[in-house]
Amino acid sequence: MSARRLASLELRRLAAGRITRLALVAAALVPLLYGALSIYANWDPYQRLSAVPAAIVMADDGAVGADGGVLDAGVEVERQLIEAGDFDWRRVSPEEADQGVAAGRYGFALVVPPDFSSALMSHAAVDPRAARLTVITNDANNHLLGTVAEQLAERVRSTVATQVGRQTADRLLLSLNTVYEQTAAASTEADELTESTGELIAALVIAQELLAETAELAAEEAFAAQDRAEQAVDLADAAGVSATDAASLGEGAAALEAGGAALREVVSRIRDHAEAVDGQSTSVASAAAAATGLTESSGLLAEAAGEVAGELPSIRRGLAEEFTRLGQSDETIETMLADLDALAGRAAEVDGAADGLAGGLSELTGAGGSMQDAVAALSAAAGDLSSSVAAADAGVDVLVDDGARVADTVADLAESLALLADDAVEQREAQAAAAVAADAAAEQTEVLVGGAVELLELTEGVDGTAFDLADRLAEEVAQIPNVDAATRQAAAQTIASPVTVTDRTHLTAGSHGAGLAPLFLGLALWVGAVVSYLLLRPLSARALAANVPAWRVALGGWLPAAVLGLAQAVTLFIATVLVIGLPAVRPWAVLGLLVVTALAFTGIAHALCAAFGPAGRLLALVALVLQLTTAGSVFPWLTMPEVLHPLHRMLPLGYVVDGLRHLLYGGDVEPALLAVLVCLCWLLLAFVVAVTAAMRRRVWTPGQLRPEIAW
Repeated sequence: MSARRLASLELRRLAAGRITRLALVAAALVPLLYGALSIYANWDPYQRLSAVPAAIVMADDGAVGADGGVLDAGVEVERQLIEAGDFDWRRVSPEEADQGVAAGRYGFALVVPPDFSSALMSHAAVDPRAARLTVITNDANNHLLGTVAEQLAERVRSTVATQVGRQTADRLLLSLNTVYEQTAAASTEADELTESTGELIAALVIAQELLAETAELAAEEAFAAQDRAEQAVDLADAAGVSATDAASLGEGAAALEAGGAALREVVSRIRDHAEAVDGQSTSVASAAAAATGLTESSGLLAEAAGEVAGELPSIRRGLAEEFTRLGQSDETIETMLADLDALAGRAAEVDGAADGLAGGLSELTGAGGSMQDAVAALSAAAGDLSSSVAAADAGVDVLVDDGARVADTVADLAESLALLADDAVEQREAQAAAAVAADAAAEQTEVLVGGAVELLELTEGVDGTAFDLADRLAEEVAQIPNVDAATRQAAAQTIASPVTVTDRTHLTAGSHGAGLAPLFLGLALWVGAVVSYLLLRPLSARALAANVPAWRVALGGWLPAAVLGLAQAVTLFIATVLVIGLPAVRPWAVLGLLVVTALAFTGIAHALCAAFGPAGRLLALVALVLQLTTAGSVFPWLTMPEVLHPLHRMLPLGYVVDGLRHLLYGGDVEPALLAVLVCLCWLLLAFVVAVTAAMRRRVWTPGQLRPEIAW
């Protein structure tokens, strides 16, 4: 009995009854139901999240910026979320959001606090703080939904951060433009400052030269002032001597006036007592002697007056020169010397009066001599005595009058000379003060020269510093960016979002369901293999009793499941690829791998059922669980605990999933070839196990005759 006949007998057995035929059809459609429905249900769940209710708590109070602009970031976030339509957003109170998430009415809740906008604007203040968003989740609702909510909150955070960063960067770049303009203006002003300091240095050099010349002139003026002071001292001394002489002259004039008065009395007595000429001869002799003394005094007075009159012109010239050196104008000098000119006139008058007085006294002396002769010849010329006395009386009157005039003139001269002496003293003191002031001015000029030198050095230092500053400012201006509005906005966008992720994908599944399709296809074929042996018998008892070779019995027990697995793979391929629209870059290769997988999985299920009987189906389910956890379909298998890594490397489902990914998405064929090789190895191993089980079952045991679990 051949293996093909054994397989046909088994299939005819199942097709004999209506129920068995329905069961056979159901077994063929189980992978289709599991695989196709799983792929369809998970095809694109993210596009249907808009049906999930989510709560949003909008408590943002907004904020007002320094420029007066109003920021309502929370309202903007809410608007963007509603427009995106990712979830069924509902605005609620904080209490309702918390209770709704806890009760499952909302998948999650997003809470925007009152200080959300103000925190976003706090970067410009001295107390910056981060804005907060609170996500309320409940894994009892759905764990993945909580993960999606957290991703959504992160997306909102990233979007808000980008917007705020762009605005901040734009303001920063605008400030840089302002800094550029101000630095450029400062550079221009620094250049102007350099030019100004250069001009100042040139002016200071000229000022230094002028101050040096002024210092020399001040020194010369100090020496000249010292000379003028010495001349003023001499002038004051001469004025003092002249005043002393004038005083002596006044005393002589007073004595002359007194002598004239005495002489008048004597002449009067002579005239009264002419008749007693004899008795009065002695008086006449005394009068003659007095006249002789007056004559001598008037001579001295004439000489003194002549000396004063001669000295006054030289004094006037000295004073005029001195006043000219002091810088007095000609009008002022003439006004100051007017009194001296008047004094010179009076001195001339005194000199003339003194000369007249001397002449009168000479005449009086001559008259006195005649009177003496007359006394001697008294007895001879008594008549002549009366006429001589009369003449003498007239001469005395003239003498007295002239003496009075001389006295007055001398008094005026003495007063003028005294004033001149005082003026000379004041002039001496003024010249002394001027000399001191000239010395001080010379010293101060020297100080000014030294200060000018220091100022010149400082100005040269300032000029060098200004030149360096201008160069540095010019360099800084070249380094500061100065961009237009469009470039500034582009730069702000780059600063706010410096990293742009370019999604360069070698292979793409296209949807969530397509990404999970390799796992669902493999699991569906495994489930189909297990379900097949709920109907099929792994080994034919009739063939075993007929002593058919074990390999034929094993092959005959596997072929019906292989045919059923082939039907499962074809229908699954048609439903998923052609009906649902699962993208397949290599569709025929996908179909081939599905067929090989179905053959391998039915072989493994056949081997387990042949070796362990009805318990083999339970072991097949255990193998299904192990492969479901170790296939690495949802997460990379390397993320599993290391203790499970050997199971992934040993069991075939992981290789099948990897091979289907590459065939569906257009990757390399090596993983698919490896999956085929692994499946063939497992098929061969399963056939060996089935043959071994068939050989072992040739020996009938009570357990085989009365199995604890029957087919």
